[in-house]
Amino acid sequence: MFIYTVNFGNYDQIPANHYYSKKFKYVCFYNQHIKKRKGWEYIKINSPKDNKYLSRNFKINFQKYFPKDSNTIYVDCNRVITEKLIHFSLNFFKNNTFGVLKHSARKNLLDELVDWYLLSVADEEYLIKLFKYFKRIRYIFEKHYCPHCCLILRKNNVQNSDFSKVWWRYYKKFNIRDQLPFSMTSLKLGYKPKLFINNELIITKKHLLTYKKRRRNIKALSNIVSQYNKITDHKINLTPNTLRWRNYGVAEGI
Repeated sequence: MFIYTVNFGNYDQIPANHYYSKKFKYVCFYNQHIKKRKGWEYIKINSPKDNKYLSRNFKINFQKYFPKDSNTIYVDCNRVITEKLIHFSLNFFKNNTFGVLKHSARKNLLDELVDWYLLSVADEEYLIKLFKYFKRIRYIFEKHYCPHCCLILRKNNVQNSDFSKVWWRYYKKFNIRDQLPFSMTSLKLGYKPKLFINNELIITKKHLLTYKKRRRNIKALSNIVSQYNKITDHKINLTPNTLRWRNYGVAEGI
């Protein structure tokens, strides 16, 4: 069994206090000089592709880099692997082949897209275009769910390989974040992984680098929510925890 992470561009450091199990092989894909920890196999990738592309490629297309039928756990580089995760995973793979962490804050498609706005990776105009796109493709809004793809458990089988291929296509279409393309893939294929909560399976460490974008004015959110409901005929409100997740106060009327 494999636990793996990626660190392209030396974006994070592998935490010092991981729990290590002899039942797993720990693998880190990287491309630049990084601080290495004992217990990991480091695989250097020499590629002209940018760091974002490489990170998402190795995260999503796991089937290319691990043996057929092997069990794999993807963990974001800045997360601490706990003993609970090891025991959970060993039990999980006895009866399951695909699982992902459930997001603790986001609950619906609107939450996902507003988060793009809060991160300054999408502006108001682009969001409105996306609302129209989802309306046009007759997206099943009610079935949308929000994974937190910092922790993914997958067996390298045909079904999960096919999932990754479609997920990769959707990710390249938007080229922004990977959670939404994950959900879109799941609905398109009618294949939903087992969702589970963190329950201290992993512990979050602060990123060494954060999004260096201007802080969004949340006054625009009222119009964004209104446009979403008007265009999609999907009458919902923004989940307040979506704002708290990004350290925003909750505005009235949103």
